[in-house]
Amino acid sequence: LAPILLILGWLIFGGTSSRGYFTNAPFQATLGTFVFLTGLLCLFSALLLVGVRVIAQQHLNVLVQLSSPRPE
Repeated sequence: LAPILLILGWLIFGGTSSRGYFTNAPFQATLGTFVFLTGLLCLFSALLLVGVRVIAQQHLNVLVQLSSPRPE
């Protein structure tokens, strides 16, 4: 979802360049900025969740190694 929102926001905002950014198309410029920032928020959220999952998986692997019976 993040790449789609980033591209869509960039295209919506870029469409205002021929008409003046905030003078002739204020709603389109605001909408493009909002969609682009929503895409950035989705991207950062996804990266944060992946990072948390990787850290949890590493902790889980360590706990499994510690709890497995060791040959003596």
